[in-house]
Amino acid sequence: MPKVKASLSENSRMKEMQDMLSADKAEEVEESENSMKISDLKNLILLGKLTEEFKISGFTFKISTLSASEQANLMKVLMRADEMDRVLHSKAIAVSYCVKEINSVPLSELSEEHEGETVEDRNVSFILDMQSTLVEKIFREYESLVERSGKDVGFDTVKK
Repeated sequence: MPKVKASLSENSRMKEMQDMLSADKAEEVEESENSMKISDLKNLILLGKLTEEFKISGFTFKISTLSASEQANLMKVLMRADEMDRVLHSKAIAVSYCVKEINSVPLSELSEEHEGETVEDRNVSFILDMQSTLVEKIFREYESLVERSGKDVGFDTVKK
C-alpha cells in the first residue's frame, strides 16, 4: 500500500477551523477592548468626586463632593424653602447633603428619629440641631473639597 501524505495546510477543513479560531480570538479581543472603553466611561461618572474624613473634637466626619443629581436635589430643597429659611439654613442644608458619615455611622441612620418625611428631610433636621459653629466648620471643609475637586479635573475657578 502506498503511503498517503497529508499536510495541515492542504486540508481545507483544518483551514476553516483555524479561520474560525482566529475569528473567535479577534471577537474576544474586540469585546475586551469595548468592555475596557465602557469601564473607562463609567469611571467618568466619578471623575472629580472626592471624599474626605476629618476630625472635630473627637468626632470623625466623612464628607463627599456632590453629584449633579445631588446638587439638583439640594437646589430643589433650597428653592422650595421660603426666602428667610433659604438665607438662614442654606449652609446647613448643603452640609446635610455632603456629610456621609459621622464616626463611621451613615448620616441616614443618625437622623432616623428626626422629623421629616424623607431621608433628606431628616438629615436636614439632624444638621439643623447641631451648633452653628460646627455646621460652619463642616461647610468650610466641604468648600475646600469642592475647590480641590475642581483643580483635579482642570477647572479653574473664575477670579473676581
